[in-house]
This record gives sequence, C-alpha cells and structure tokens, in this order.
Amino acid sequence: MDNYGVPSQKKTEMKPSWEVLRLSPLFKGISRDEAISLLQCLSASDRFLKKGETVFREGDPVDSMGVVLTGCVSIVRDNFWGNRSIISKVLPGKSFGEFYAASGKPISVTVEALMPTSILLLNIRRVTMTCPTACAGHLKLVRNLLSVMAERTLEINTKLLHVTQRTTRQKLLSYLSEVSSSCGSVVFDIPYNRQELADYLGLDRSAMSAELSRMKKDRLVSFTRNHFELLSAAEK
Repeated sequence: MDNYGVPSQKKTEMKPSWEVLRLSPLFKGISRDEAISLLQCLSASDRFLKKGETVFREGDPVDSMGVVLTGCVSIVRDNFWGNRSIISKVLPGKSFGEFYAASGKPISVTVEALMPTSILLLNIRRVTMTCPTACAGHLKLVRNLLSVMAERTLEINTKLLHVTQRTTRQKLLSYLSEVSSSCGSVVFDIPYNRQELADYLGLDRSAMSAELSRMKKDRLVSFTRNHFELLSAAEK
C-alpha cells in the first residue's frame, strides 16, 4: 500500500506525502478520503524516475496523464536535426499529458525527468467516464481537470506571444514582463537556466546571452543567473 491507501504498482525510492497531492490544482477541494477513492477508481500508479529518464516519448500512445509529486519534468520537442525546443517545465503539484491522453492520439512531445522525480499516473479515460462506484469527489475532479486544461491552453497562448515577437530583445522582454506580472514583482526568479531559456524562446544561446548583456548595459534589467530585476520600461 502506498501513502494514499492504494496498492502501488511499482515500488518507488521516494514516497510523496498527501500534502503534495493536496496542493495540486487537480485535487483542489477534494478531501483525502475522496482522493483515496478516486485514485483507486483511476487505476493510479506511482513511478520514480531517475534524472534523464523518459515518462513519455514522442510518438508513444498515451492513455494516462501525470502529476509531478517531487522533482521536475520537462516537456520538450526535438526536430529532425536535433534542435530542442522546451515547451514547459512541470513542477510538483502540476500535471502533464492531459490533452494527449484525452484525445487518444500519439503524443507529439517527449516528457523527461530533469532530476530524480516521483510522479503519479492517472487513467484519464476513467476521469471522463461516469464513476461506477459513485466517488464523491469525481465531479470535483472533472471540474478541476477542465480548469487545468484551460490553464494549459492559456500557457501555450502566452508562449506564442513571446516566440512570435520579431527580435531577440522583444522575445526576452515579453517573457520577462510576463513572469514579473505573474509574480506581482519586478524582482523574480525564472525556472530556466540559459540553455533552457534559449530553447523555450527558440533562440540561439550565444545570441540570447549577448542580448541579455546589452539589455543589462542599457539598464533594462539586472540579473544574476536566473534571478532577474526589471529596471525600466521595455521598448515599444
């Protein structure tokens, strides 16, 4: 039995607590007893991943969505020539794979662990079906899943706003402004290192680093590694 009261299909090296799952948007408003019943209904299984290990690989059929419990996974896509684009990072409490699992189509991205990571896999087909055991939290889970999928759509649209900017500087300013707005502060940390940020924005790392240095010289931003401060209004 795992920490949720559900038989574990695979022993893991880390056992996440209920507190981690409780903070997930997918389980918002769902009690622990309701969650235990739901996890049984959804054939939940926990899995431990080593750094670099793949959860889903591009082209795989997917019938389950995942929730990160500890660690972090990256959603990436590599083109024919090996150039990598980062779609997003998924931190503890956040989910991934919802759209692909719901559509029944092969996944078009790769999901891999950036560090030792524990995830929970849920059969999404059972989320959208009438629960045979009439789980008290089933309707809540459906509403939460719709909210999560809507939020994911907004995240994709926001990224499009960044990457469709014409210049490297405009892409960086668009992204940094959005993170600042989300944090409610001009001082913030971003979740990416330099290579990851370049991959996320579709930029050459050297060109992006050079532009960041120019932005710092122009007193638009100040930064140390992934810690940033916006100093003045961005160019129109």
